[in-house]
Amino acid sequence: RDSRVLCVLDLKQNEITDRGVRSLAAALGENGSLVKLTLGRRISRTLKRRIRELLERNRAATGEAELPDAADIRAIHSVYRTPPQTKNAP
Repeated sequence: RDSRVLCVLDLKQNEITDRGVRSLAAALGENGSLVKLTLGRRISRTLKRRIRELLERNRAATGEAELPDAADIRAIHSVYRTPPQTKNAP
């Protein structure tokens, strides 16, 4: 796959507020490549709905009903889902 555009963005742990999401929504209005955006819980319903609409528009425009199961995405998930290693006490 030769595509070099951002399709998935996870900002769940970034504590983004409505102010930041408004900026993201404005950018999504001009960006057609992002098809999945994960945000935290502190976002208003209105903004969540707007983001969802924009992402659905992008998925429809790109023909991506579901996200591709790319090897690089699986690799990233494996890093974050691996339990931390503990050092043996002397």
